[in-house]
Amino acid sequence: MYTIGIDIGGTKILGTIINTSGQVVDVAESLTRVQDGKEVVMGRVIQLIDRLSQNYEIAAIGVGSAGRINMTSGEVYYATPNLPDWTGVNLVEEIKKRFHLPIFADNDVNTAAYSEYCYGNGRHFPSFVFISLGTGVAASFCQNGQIQRGAHWSAGEVGHMILFPNGKQCNCGQRGCFEQYCSGTALVRAYNERVHSNPITNAQAFFVLVNQNNTTAIQVLDQFIDDLSIGLINLSHTFDPHAYIFGGGLIQTKDYWWDSLVTRFQERSNDAIQHIELMPAALNNRAGAIGAAKLAMDQL
Repeated sequence: MYTIGIDIGGTKILGTIINTSGQVVDVAESLTRVQDGKEVVMGRVIQLIDRLSQNYEIAAIGVGSAGRINMTSGEVYYATPNLPDWTGVNLVEEIKKRFHLPIFADNDVNTAAYSEYCYGNGRHFPSFVFISLGTGVAASFCQNGQIQRGAHWSAGEVGHMILFPNGKQCNCGQRGCFEQYCSGTALVRAYNERVHSNPITNAQAFFVLVNQNNTTAIQVLDQFIDDLSIGLINLSHTFDPHAYIFGGGLIQTKDYWWDSLVTRFQERSNDAIQHIELMPAALNNRAGAIGAAKLAMDQL
């Protein structure tokens, strides 16, 4: 049996096919290009599923999407402008117009956490928080194999935890949100605010500068590490997990900041939470798509 998993993020759409053993047998991806509009983005999702399903008999499709997803209906309950006009889109109904298969939808960080629980580093802990660092920041709390989704499908939306009261404006309407300081978008903005000329446009360019020992980039990254460690300490007193597992696009740059983050987290934590483990996701940036495929398989 084969299932397809789709991960719709703010930057790219990733699709995988897994078999009953959890082995990935095919992968495809596309740029999200959110500025093209929700209809075009959904069209890219359909094209990706079409491409993946050509050589396999697919039993079901799972979708993990940015935003707060009503698992019962498949509708996007709420999304920030990271995915413009995404609120109200029914992912299940849209995909069923083209594919007459069982379709299941969840938040993309929840599906990433589920894949780590089933196949990755989450297998080793009774509880863990999966932290996704990418275009924004989000989390998923898994305890004894159960993802905690909340009364309004909003559990784990830690990117909108206020880190600095009256701080930077967030596109959610609040000020001082965690993701305005600890995301790839935040790194780019903070660097550009300091240099005033020759702006960069993405996190890849930022880490090129870090690799070149650019003084401003190093300073911005140091502040990022500080803010991230403080955010983790706050979350530790809320969730008290056995571990944090990190995924999302920024984890690919961890060689530049990981050791400093672990050190600062341990130095600043009190004795009660000091021994929470921090580790990268075993499944890297495929975790969300693999988890979506596994979610679909387990729902059959």
